[in-house]
Amino acid sequence: MEKRKVVCIECGEAAPRLLKIYNSDIIKLSYCDHCNKLVDKYVEFDPVIILLDVLLFKPQAYRHILFNMQIQFQWKLCVISLLCGAYLKWAFNHHKSSENTKDGFAGSFLHYALQIEFYIVFLLAAIDLAAYLGGIHLGCKIYARTTEKPVNERLPILHNAIVLSQAGKLLVIPAVIWGQSHILTSFWLTELFVFTFVSQSLRVTLNCSRSTVALLLLAGYLTEISVSQSAQILQEFLTDR
Repeated sequence: MEKRKVVCIECGEAAPRLLKIYNSDIIKLSYCDHCNKLVDKYVEFDPVIILLDVLLFKPQAYRHILFNMQIQFQWKLCVISLLCGAYLKWAFNHHKSSENTKDGFAGSFLHYALQIEFYIVFLLAAIDLAAYLGGIHLGCKIYARTTEKPVNERLPILHNAIVLSQAGKLLVIPAVIWGQSHILTSFWLTELFVFTFVSQSLRVTLNCSRSTVALLLLAGYLTEISVSQSAQILQEFLTDR
């Protein structure tokens, strides 16, 4: 079995191990050879604390999740997030054309979740995500030719980071449960969270400058917008039938 590579969450350098096992009773956290700090203090932390640090956009928490954790549920999370994102897109489109009904957010969701239009929007949301991922991937390929950093080796980690960033769209669930009617607020809050999560993930994964992150994000958004405009024609064709 191939040994899993880990990094120091403080400096980002590769580390041989997270723990030193002296015997069955003595296990200690390893120290980094580069910065002389603990390789990964989050090994002993409660998941709630780690989540709070992620929400505070601490790079150490991002390195712990992206490099030192074995995440197996990212695609399941992605499907759930896409469903929430599809509802946000659907509700945002309906908000632009008409005012919210008195039933509120929750009533609208329960009523329209059975309509084919909702699932068409879900398909379009998946296409948008694939285009966004492809745009950033292409940008990283170009960036890899101009730097000696291990960009290509870390692309799978970056893909996981972008997929995990879609978890921000789960913020729509409390809005549905509590019947929140401020769809615009929910929409832009989730978009802001996803944008910030991906930005921090790019910096942590590629160890690059803010300007490089901005260019990679621009490549992703331009690709997504281009594909989205084409998909919009498909949506109008399918919903008008």
